[in-house]
Amino acid sequence: MKKRNREYWVHPICSNRLLQGKFHTLHSKLLNFPEKFFGYYRMSITSFNELVKLIGPAIAKENTQLRLSIPVEERLSVTIR
Repeated sequence: MKKRNREYWVHPICSNRLLQGKFHTLHSKLLNFPEKFFGYYRMSITSFNELVKLIGPAIAKENTQLRLSIPVEERLSVTIR
């Protein structure tokens, strides 16, 4: 079986994730509205931040020269949703 060469390292659709991604646009807005934050994540802002502090060291990754790692808050957000 022949190995397929990748056309992209990161697809152009995903290349603007840091600026236009759902987490980066929505999470910062939800922090201003605690009731909406609770409705989205099913926990308070303080609970979310406490959970980030507790599990952050276990799920954190290091940045490399090739790409930036996904932040702990974003990893947790994806897991919860």
